This record gives sequence, C-alpha cells and structure tokens, in this order.
Amino acid sequence: MKKIIAIIMISLLFSNLYCATMIVNKTDGSVVEINIADIENISFSEEQTGSLELLVDYMTGSFSSEEQAENSSDPYHVDVRLIMVRIWDHLSTDNGYWLYVEQAYAEQLNAPYRQRIYRVFEEDGQLKDEIYAIPTPATYVGAWESPEEFDNINEDDLTLKPGCGLEFNWNGDHFSGATLGTDCTATIPGVSYITSETSIFPTYLTSWDLGYNSAGTIVMGPYSPYIFDKIENF
Repeated sequence: MKKIIAIIMISLLFSNLYCATMIVNKTDGSVVEINIADIENISFSEEQTGSLELLVDYMTGSFSSEEQAENSSDPYHVDVRLIMVRIWDHLSTDNGYWLYVEQAYAEQLNAPYRQRIYRVFEEDGQLKDEIYAIPTPATYVGAWESPEEFDNINEDDLTLKPGCGLEFNWNGDHFSGATLGTDCTATIPGVSYITSETSIFPTYLTSWDLGYNSAGTIVMGPYSPYIFDKIENF
C-alpha cells in the first residue's frame, strides 16, 4: 500500500501535466492505469480491526503449553491443556458471547483444576469479559465436547467472580487483556488477590496469573507467562 501511494505522489510531481492517465505498479507485480482526475477518489482497504467477534474467534479452541514446558527453565511451566468453547448459541449475542473454559494438567485431563464460564462482551466501546463459577463443576468435566449440556443451566445459576474479568485492547495483530486493580480476591492461603494478563493471537495465547499477599508482594505464579499454542480451532 505504501509503495502504491509513493508511486502516485512521485508521478504527480514529475509526470506531464497534460497526461490524462498514469500507470501505477502494484505490489503484486501487476500494473493499473488510473485517470488522474480520479486519484482523489482512490481508497485503500483498512487493516483488520479488533472486533468482539474476532476476539471470540481467537479465544475459542484447544490449546497446549507442551512445547513451552519441554523447553522452559521455569519450574512453574508444566504441560497444561486449555479448552475454550462457545455455549448457549441459542441466545442473542446482543449481550456478548458465552464460553465454557476448562483447564487441566496434561496427565490429569479428567480432573481439571479450573472450570469457568466467561461472558465476552463490548461495553461503551471497550471489550471485556466476566468470569463466573459453575454450580457442581464436576458434572461438566469434558462437556466442551457437547456444549448443549450447558443448556441445563442459565446465567442465574452462575456466581460472578468480581474483579477477575479482563479488559481487552487491539494491538494491530493481537489482543492484550488484563485485570484492573486488586479486586480479584483469592481463597488460597496467604494469597490476598490475583492479577491476570494475556495476549491473544490467532495461533496462540499467553497467560500470566500472579498471586499477591496483603502487602502487595508476589507470592504465587510463574516467572514469565504461560504460552499456549492453539492446536485446534473451534
């Protein structure tokens, strides 16, 4: 695109003023003849923007940290599997999209250590998510394979995790997200609150959860973010 613009500018400066058309070399090697009078009407496609639908597309899928675990010197980096799948497709998306999230150690897939439901939505131009606990989570282990099982519950059955949701921003080729403040409290002994940061790309995402004590000192979490490669897109 920049090459085309540069050629147009140079041609305008040095071409014969009586010439009615000009030849432009495109970046793919082809050429196009443009009427000079129409130059002001030329428009170029804009870069992809970070829409809510794109965020949900990047988030949903099956992820693995196996490669990082095999190469990282950080003892906290182990092989973890992460699943995020859309549920409640029968609901209107006016209030956002609902995702079921299941996270487990690779050797204990039948005993996930995290099961949540996310609502991913846009509010006043800001992309966000809310995180909810699930009633009787053991009932839904592996339910990502049959999301219709979640039709047995509704939003009123969920418990919001205040302050644990993230706000997302578009960075040109990926989304970045983070919790705000210290309101995501923890029930882990010695941990007062938790912060989360993420970067979400089309083919992988990073996740960094840290636990702090009441003095604001980090007492839990890896030394660097987890890296989850997307191994299947839903």
